[in-house]
Amino acid sequence: MGIIASMTALFGCTEIQTGEKGSSGIGNKAVSNESGIVTLNYSYIGSVGGGSYTYDISKDGDRYYFTFEGMDYHDYPEMRAELAEEDLEKINQLYLDMHIAAWDGFDKTNTMVCDGSGFSFSLTFEDGKHLNAQGTNAFPDGYREFTDALEKLLLPYKERVTEDGRQYIIEKGISGELTSVFVNIVQHGNSGRDSYAICLYGSGIRQNNFDVTIDSDSCEFFEKGKSVYYTTLPDEALCFDKIKTLIEKYDLIKWYDYHENADDYGNAEWFQISMSFEDGEISAYGTSHPDNYDEFRTDFLKLIAEVIKDAKNNYGLTVYEK
Repeated sequence: MGIIASMTALFGCTEIQTGEKGSSGIGNKAVSNESGIVTLNYSYIGSVGGGSYTYDISKDGDRYYFTFEGMDYHDYPEMRAELAEEDLEKINQLYLDMHIAAWDGFDKTNTMVCDGSGFSFSLTFEDGKHLNAQGTNAFPDGYREFTDALEKLLLPYKERVTEDGRQYIIEKGISGELTSVFVNIVQHGNSGRDSYAICLYGSGIRQNNFDVTIDSDSCEFFEKGKSVYYTTLPDEALCFDKIKTLIEKYDLIKWYDYHENADDYGNAEWFQISMSFEDGEISAYGTSHPDNYDEFRTDFLKLIAEVIKDAKNNYGLTVYEK
C-alpha cells in the first residue's frame, strides 16, 4: 500500500486534497447561449501582479472595439482599435465549440499555492444574460486551450494598439534633465567576450552613484581584464550633459520599449539600456540592435572611459575590485 493510500485508510479520507476551494460553476450541464456575444472581458493576473493585462471587447453603436491594458504599458495612452465583426464571430464560435458556458459561476482559489497566477473572465450576450468566472491558481476545464486560442486571435489587435501607443510616446518625446543611466552590454559567442555594466545616478537618488563593472577582452576601450568601480562622484563628474547630447544625436527616443532578438542570438551582443529623465524614460533591450546602435555604443563607451580617467585624476577614483 502506498503512502497516500495508507494515509487515506488511516484517516478515512476519500479523496486527495488539492487545495482548491470554492465553486466549480455550472459545469457540463450548462446550456450554451446562442444569442451572440456582445462584450468580453478577460484579465490575466500575474505573479504579484507582474505581467498582468486585460483584453476588453465592447460595443459602441453598431461597432465593436478591442481595448488592451497591460502592467508593462503603464505609460501608454488608451490602446483601442475597432474589432472586425468576423473576429467577434470567431470568438463566439470558440465559446460554443469549447462549451465555455460550463465556466459560469466558477470561482476557486488554490490555498496550497503561495504564488502563481489568476484570471477573471466575463461575457455579455445579446439577450442580456451574463457569464462570469474567476480563479486564483485554479482554472476551469479547457482554460488553457480557450485562452491560447483567444490570445492568437487577438494578437494582431494587441500588436497594432501597442505599436500605436509606442509611436505616440516617441512623438511626444522626453523632457527635463537626465537623472539616471543604466547600460548593460554582454557579448556572446562570435560577438566577443567583453561585458560592461554601467549604472550612474544623479543627486539624491543613491549615495554611491558610480557603479561600473568593466570586463574587457578586446581592449577596445579599456585595459584588459575586469575592473569594478563603486564610489560617490559629484554630478559634474558623471557627464550627464554629454550623455544627453549622445541620446539626442542618435535619436534614442526611437528605441523606446524596443525589444528584439537576433536569429543567431547565441553569437550576438545582448544589450539593455534605461535612461531616466525628469519626465520620461527610454528603455530597450535585445540581441537585435536598433538604428544607430553601433555609433551610440562606441561614443558612449569612449565617454565612460574618459569619465573613469577624469575621476581617477581629479576625484581619487580607485578600483573597488579587480
